[in-house]
Amino acid sequence: NGYLAFSIRYKGKSISVLVHKLCAFQKYGYIAFSYECIRHLDGNRTNNILENIEITGVAGEGKAIAKVDEMVIFTQYAVPRDIVDIQITRKKHSFMEGRVVKFHTYSTQRCEPFCSHYGVCGGCKWQILPYEEQIKYKQKQVVDNLTRLGKVELPEIMPILGSAKTTFYRNKLEYTFSNRKWLTLGVLLATLAS
Repeated sequence: NGYLAFSIRYKGKSISVLVHKLCAFQKYGYIAFSYECIRHLDGNRTNNILENIEITGVAGEGKAIAKVDEMVIFTQYAVPRDIVDIQITRKKHSFMEGRVVKFHTYSTQRCEPFCSHYGVCGGCKWQILPYEEQIKYKQKQVVDNLTRLGKVELPEIMPILGSAKTTFYRNKLEYTFSNRKWLTLGVLLATLAS
């Protein structure tokens, strides 16, 4: 079903972990999970799960949008018309953030990512949307930002002209450094055995 499930011992507690397959990848013969994928094990996170939520749109930085009781929820790795369960990881006054923990229905807009590094490197976060849909949503974002946030009155907007080259065209690299290490399956299993 797209998830890896296992139990580990974390901060003295035995915890079941459910990790989305997009967070896992092969590295030097081991399956590795980024710390980002399992940091919610820390007790400082909220564990509310909202069930059967429809994704209604997309936002910047590859995030998907849902609404529950007029509260906006941002999540990743979902597309409009997906029906999902979302675990809330952060609550603010005007919005929440969460991660998809279960897909009930996949959207007909969804497509398979073309890159083997999708979900690991952090770039190209909309690969699960067809290119034609991506440019529609990107244009909607620009118009919304100018009209709703900037209060700019716009003339009729022409559609974005798509590129003939829709894959492997990025020429920008961003590097992230952290004092957190990658947790390999070996480390997780050793922790479980102790």
